[in-house]
Parts: sequence; C-alpha cells; structure tokens
Amino acid sequence: MEITTKSSTVNGIKWHWAEAGDGDPVILLHGIPESWKCWKHQIPKLATQFKVYAIDLKGYGLSDKKEGDFSMNNVASEILDLLDHLKISSFRLAGHDWGVAISDNIIDQAPERVESCLLYTSDAADEEDSVDLGGRRII
Repeated sequence: MEITTKSSTVNGIKWHWAEAGDGDPVILLHGIPESWKCWKHQIPKLATQFKVYAIDLKGYGLSDKKEGDFSMNNVASEILDLLDHLKISSFRLAGHDWGVAISDNIIDQAPERVESCLLYTSDAADEEDSVDLGGRRII
C-alpha cells in the first residue's frame, strides 16, 4: 500500500498530511510530540477499506509552526476547515493523546459529520465521561 504525502494552505495555515487507500474517509490525529508518522503501522491496514488521512497537526511535522491560536477549540475548527477544503463532509475519526483533545472539540463543533470515533489516551474514562454521538457512545 502506497502512502503519499500532500500539503495545502487553508486560511493562511499550511497543512501537511499523509493519505492512502480508497473509500470512506478516516481522519487520524496524532499526539504530542508526534506527526502523522505515529500512524505508519495502522495506515496500511486501514487503507484496505478506507481513504486514510493522517494529518500533521498545526505546530508538528511539516504543518505550519508559526505564531497563532493553538487552543483545542481553535485547532479543531481549523481541522474542520481543512476537511472542508478537501471536500470531506463526513468521516470516521481517531485521535491519540493531543489528537484526543482535538477530536473531542471536533465532535463538539460538528457532531453530525463524525460517523464514529476512537479516542486513545492513557487517561482512565468511565461511563460518566462518555459522549453521546447520535445514539453511539464514545468512551
């Protein structure tokens, strides 16, 4: 499975990502201090069923590192702008570490766009911490 890297500037921010496969989109968001490469072992398997986009979050990898608002809420909004630019209206979402925080904010801002979500972090969660995503529970 070939993984290609691409970049594009959206609203003044240069984004870099890796992509592979065909099918419904899966968005992968890495942790700190990583890049899209933390997903290099998962991408080939996922790409057998999905179009995978592993994004370098703002400030990491080859995405922009210039001054700006790095709050979780703002970065989530900027990721949604990137997905709009890529014409991705709905998607599956996976986040690790910092990517979990961004994913949480994406779900808050656009729950209708997130078909399913996997959040991976070392924090313990219980039913009280779960999120209702249109009848689907995320813990």
